[in-house]
Amino acid sequence: MARLPRGLSRPTPGSFPRDGDGGPRDRLCLRRGHGRGERPDRLRTGNRSPPLHPRHPDWLRTTRDEDDFSAGLDRWSTFKTYGPVKAWGSPRTTGPECVPHPSRPKARVLHVRRPDDKPGDGAVWNFPIGRSGKLSVRILLRKGFQGGLVALTDRFFYPETIDLEHTTFALRIAGDGRLGEGVLLGKEQWYDLDLSWQVEQRPPGDRWPGTCKVSVDGREVATLPQLNRAQAGVGYLRLNSTAAAIDPAGFLVERVVAEVAAGQAAPSRETR
Repeated sequence: MARLPRGLSRPTPGSFPRDGDGGPRDRLCLRRGHGRGERPDRLRTGNRSPPLHPRHPDWLRTTRDEDDFSAGLDRWSTFKTYGPVKAWGSPRTTGPECVPHPSRPKARVLHVRRPDDKPGDGAVWNFPIGRSGKLSVRILLRKGFQGGLVALTDRFFYPETIDLEHTTFALRIAGDGRLGEGVLLGKEQWYDLDLSWQVEQRPPGDRWPGTCKVSVDGREVATLPQLNRAQAGVGYLRLNSTAAAIDPAGFLVERVVAEVAAGQAAPSRETR
């Protein structure tokens, strides 16, 4: 079962003070998390001070997003849990890291691997949700790579967790770089991997009719089936090491880009 993050981590609406000139409130404010603090831009609740995250309302209508790791992992969830659950959760450690680009000075890349006997690394990136769209990943498999997974989901769960029961589309990359019949990614070479998805809501029989077309460097190579319901579409990219043993090589990610079709309102009721 997918494990959700512990603590008060889910955002809730909040009010943001008027601008100093008394102008109208033209920003959406989200309050998330908890903790002490004395900053004036934090909303006090007893002895706790949840931080405020101001956003312009246009943020809700965004249909494109991208990240090249120039800001590090600020927009990614990369922690890793391991061991038995004690009290309210399991111990945590560092997961994937930002490392220097192998050929571009000053650039950074995401490194996903399995450096020890703990679960393999996992990284999660949230992008604008949509029932159809395209997700692009520029990826390089290191020499010694032992397996990985690129997945799209409609919800967040712990980065290191591989839970196909709550995954919408899943693309496995075998240790030899194979994506499917006749498709082989070489090691130490950059590839542009595109996933163009279309989520369908009403399953015929025992199967969801949505699909995700996979292209490598602009050439369509596979079609993934929709594995589970995703009522409002997908909005999370998940990158995981699936190595069965220690794999310090893993894979690198240089850039991710997501584009969703405009005007996609979520369905008004459940269909299943």
